[in-house]
Amino acid sequence: MTTSFDYLSSKQLEKILSLIESIHDNYDETRKHCAKAAVRHLAEDDIKLYLAHKEILDQLKEVSRRIRISANTLEDMAMKIV
Repeated sequence: MTTSFDYLSSKQLEKILSLIESIHDNYDETRKHCAKAAVRHLAEDDIKLYLAHKEILDQLKEVSRRIRISANTLEDMAMKIV
C-alpha cells in the first residue's frame, strides 16, 4: 500500500489500478482459503480444532476486508486526482 501512495502522488493511475486489482484478487483468495480451512476442520469432526482456528480465521478475514476497503478508498482518491 505504501508504494501506491507514491504512485498516487505522481498520478500513475495504471499502476495504482494494477495494485488495487491485486489486492482484490488476494482478498478473494483469502476468503476462499478461510472457507476451505473451516470446512476441512468440520469434515474431520474435529470441533476442538475448528473452534481453536475459528478465531484466527475470522481475524484473517477481517484484516483482508480492511485492506480491501483501503484499496477502494485509494481508488476513489486516484479517480479524484486524475
